[in-house]
Amino acid sequence: MRSWISEITDSEGKEIELYGWVHARRDHGKLVFIDLRDRTGLVQVVFGPKISEASELRLEYVVKIKGVVKRRPPEMINENIPKGKFEVSAEHLENINTAEDVVKLTFDNGL
Repeated sequence: MRSWISEITDSEGKEIELYGWVHARRDHGKLVFIDLRDRTGLVQVVFGPKISEASELRLEYVVKIKGVVKRRPPEMINENIPKGKFEVSAEHLENINTAEDVVKLTFDNGL
């Protein structure tokens, strides 16, 4: 069943299913991190090497993620976002829809 990002604090240690947009992406080789956004908030999602398709994600892609909610270590807490004490360790990724490159769209439209 779908969960909202605003509800993850009640799901620590549980598997959840999130849908949303890729807001930011950081590729660190074996690990890929994204900030996932839905209408209720933002959360960091961590992909290990077994989910290799995570390296293909780009900004504004719409994805479905199943994973376990974990509390971040104290030194890794992001105080800039309300759910910055938690992250989702992804176990499944489904790319629902891609998005065109924003720069390409801008030039193609004559802007």
